Amino acid sequence: MDLAAAPGQSIRSPGPGVVTFGGLLAGRGVVVVTHPGRQRSTFAPVTSWAAVGTRVSAGDTVGRVADGPGHCDAATCLHWGVLRGRVYLDPLGLLARRPVVLLPLSVG
Repeated sequence: MDLAAAPGQSIRSPGPGVVTFGGLLAGRGVVVVTHPGRQRSTFAPVTSWAAVGTRVSAGDTVGRVADGPGHCDAATCLHWGVLRGRVYLDPLGLLARRPVVLLPLSVG
């Protein structure tokens, strides 16, 4: 999932876990947080990141968005990936969202 982001913006962990990677991968800064159940969140491009082994809670800063265009054309964006093993999951399905409730249409 690509999210609009500004260079230097904080990258926050979507849930509790441990930073298990922070470094360059294919020339881009990447940070990985491993959550309970061995599910992993990956973020790129990142300029600075929390040290490997750092325990984080939901909302804790784990890095900062790198400056410059990436794969989002000329805009800066943050790529958020979620994996369980080697299978990529849809990050939207992991966000706490309120259920959709249809209300009656009032006529009048």
